[in-house]
Amino acid sequence: MDTILAMDAGGTTTRALVADRTGRVHGYGLAGSGNPVSAGLDAAMSSLVEAASRALEACAQPVSLASALIVMAGASSRMPGEQIPERLAGIGVRGPVRVESDLLGAFCSGTIRREGYALVAGTGSVAARVRAGRLDAVADGTGWLLGDAGSGYWVGHRVATAVA
Repeated sequence: MDTILAMDAGGTTTRALVADRTGRVHGYGLAGSGNPVSAGLDAAMSSLVEAASRALEACAQPVSLASALIVMAGASSRMPGEQIPERLAGIGVRGPVRVESDLLGAFCSGTIRREGYALVAGTGSVAARVRAGRLDAVADGTGWLLGDAGSGYWVGHRVATAVA
């Protein structure tokens, strides 16, 4: 069966799933931080492989991975592009491996449209315009030290400052 490996490499948890082209999920796996900014390169690579391996092990029947998509904050700013396909080839990924922004991943998980807007307002905050399936413009998302006005951290910091 021809399947796709999709992963969300977060700062705390890496989630991986194996799905066929109809969208049916065949396996799901979890591991630790897959983001090299928060975990370091070696730990992030290990988490990507571990989550993917667990997703493959959870499949009821053998699958053939046609490609892989990984989304993470900062996209691939500290992840050497050539190392990811090499490591994933060791567990059976033979096709192309793409690394994209988690913001684009969030947009695509909510719609089949290739154009629109994404707004994330949680601990951090960021807004983006998507055109032709790619990030076209991004506002903020620089993190709590440099921006993210209106985020949960921003609100909490102002409350704590007012109370103090």
